[in-house]
Amino acid sequence: MTTPVPLWRPLTPDDVDAWAALFAAAEQHEPTGEHIGREELLDDLHDPGLPPEATTSAWLNDRMVAYALLRVQDTADTVHRARLEALVHPGQRNARMSRQLLDWVEETSAQAHADTRGRVEREVQIFVHDRQRWMADVLASGGFRPVRWFVDMAMDITASEPSAAPPGGLRVVPFGEEYAEATRVAYNDAFREHWGSAEVAPDAWLHKVRATTFRPELSFLALTPENEVASFVLVSHYPAEHETTGRKELSITNVGTRQAWRRQGMAGTLIGRALAAGHERGYQGARIGVDTSNQSGAPRLYTGIGFTKVHRWTVYSRRVRRDRAPVVAFGSESDHQGTVATRSPWKGGATRTTHPCPPGRT
Repeated sequence: MTTPVPLWRPLTPDDVDAWAALFAAAEQHEPTGEHIGREELLDDLHDPGLPPEATTSAWLNDRMVAYALLRVQDTADTVHRARLEALVHPGQRNARMSRQLLDWVEETSAQAHADTRGRVEREVQIFVHDRQRWMADVLASGGFRPVRWFVDMAMDITASEPSAAPPGGLRVVPFGEEYAEATRVAYNDAFREHWGSAEVAPDAWLHKVRATTFRPELSFLALTPENEVASFVLVSHYPAEHETTGRKELSITNVGTRQAWRRQGMAGTLIGRALAAGHERGYQGARIGVDTSNQSGAPRLYTGIGFTKVHRWTVYSRRVRRDRAPVVAFGSESDHQGTVATRSPWKGGATRTTHPCPPGRT
């Protein structure tokens, strides 16, 4: 009896129900706390920075058994980075599938690199959850190594707490699309020196703030008298998680403050506004992701507000020099675990918290 061979092809919007079913099957097998719905997946596929040729999926009859996609940075200095997402159905995890995935990643990243940034090094990164074990061996066999660690943090919203007033000269307003470009400028400035960061282009930013999961009524900005954005907190809500868990949570996807306004408590003030607005609208909890190597004190800030760690993710990286020799770059944490993430803690390519993670949702 021969083993059926999957058919590989790019993802399309018609695939989102089968794609969501693949996530649900994997979540039952190795819980990560993520429940991915069709709305988020449609947002992903409509991302202007994700062409069809940067996606692939494996099918047995009408069932999706694997997917992968690659988000390539528009800009590069000495390294051209791409963020990988990949997932294989628990019943289809075998040597042939792992080889096909690694071959696709190599061919797709090499082609994108040659088309745009062939004169600098190429790096592919993927986020790794501590419970996802099988693909860790796949990544190791493909030359990937752990380089960075992130955590998901969560808290209950039990009361609408008043937040501190902003420092003199600033006013706090809910996000409106009239502030979209000013927020993009502030975002690029706030994350300019953060690990792995690249500037977000106007079309990608509009895609982010027009996504079905983005919640402008829960997102807040601190504006200068000139209507420049000094600090921002952006929030999303993922209906699939609410439907699956019965718990209504907001996700704080982006927190940032421009250099001139740091050390004045703006992040805490805006997070307080977001939590209070969520409480008033019936949200029961909140989530946020953070880089454990963040130098701005974000982990301490979130812990002080009431967030606690619930999940850990590792960034696995494979870097290739111009001569295609792999470069292994290790981080500073010694508590390595052989695990692999399918998506980032922020569920997509364009969203971040206080760090330059892609992916996570838009």
